Amino acid sequence: MPPHRPRAALLNVALAYSLVGHLGAMFLLRQWLTLPWLPLSGGALLLLTLLPLNGLAAALFAWDKRQARRAGARIPERHLLLLAASGAWMGAWICARAIRHKTRKGPFRLAFAGAVTVHLLLLTAILWC
Repeated sequence: MPPHRPRAALLNVALAYSLVGHLGAMFLLRQWLTLPWLPLSGGALLLLTLLPLNGLAAALFAWDKRQARRAGARIPERHLLLLAASGAWMGAWICARAIRHKTRKGPFRLAFAGAVTVHLLLLTAILWC
């Protein structure tokens, strides 16, 4: 029986909330002209959701690198990729390059590029449709 991993469950919840929150903010960005009660501009709203999300991605990449060095419990790649697809790709990319984490792994780099593409396509679809 695999060991119980409460941190993995907490990470799943954090990723789900960040993804839903960011997608909701992108939708609000699309509708911001029709929301006169919203005191923020569209760019400010997007920035307010992307900054914490990118900080979370950088922290998770750094934590995964730390755990890799210590042979501890790692963060699954699918979680890192989901976070990148939700909009945190810039923080993840900067952190990965700075600490040299997952930079040589070809399949992960390809999947990461796909996650960035998914995010940009989602953002384009929400803003232009």
